[in-house]
Amino acid sequence: MRRISKNKRGFTLVEMMLSLAIIAIIFGLTTALMMSINDSFTLTYNLNDASDYAVLYGYGIENSVLAEVSKGSATEWHVKDSILYYNTTPVFEPSQMKTKQNGTGPLVDKWDVWIGFQIDPSNKSLINYVVLIYDNYYDPTKPLICRYEGSFWLPHSSAKISVGHSGESPDIASVVPGYDNKLIYSTS
Repeated sequence: MRRISKNKRGFTLVEMMLSLAIIAIIFGLTTALMMSINDSFTLTYNLNDASDYAVLYGYGIENSVLAEVSKGSATEWHVKDSILYYNTTPVFEPSQMKTKQNGTGPLVDKWDVWIGFQIDPSNKSLINYVVLIYDNYYDPTKPLICRYEGSFWLPHSSAKISVGHSGESPDIASVVPGYDNKLIYSTS
């Protein structure tokens, strides 16, 4: 009887199945890791973007109020559709906030912006403000993504300063008690 020697050049079925299972596990873990990294990047980008817009709105409030008060004209500031207005003139209208949802369709605001004003009770020339940035694009529940607070002093102002509610924008007092969504400056 002759013996035929077998040369083991290939893989057995068990070895092939085991190697495919290991490759599938590694692929699954790598895919989950890449998705996690992408989500982390998106969240960090959105937080940084929202905080940048909040600071820009803060500077827009301070600069426009101080510029108009120095002219001595009666004015009021409020936000409508995420645009900061004094009287009916837009002060800060960031066109970069407009983006297309899912890459197609109409332009929508990336952020929903609320601004509130408060006159400091201890110093009537000090105006406190808060800028709230809500997510209008990625999360339909619109969570608060950034809150920025600041204040500025109106130098030597003998004019009347008050806060009130404009019917155009949301009631910020329900979110931040003591604040209202319109700042009114009058010379009389």
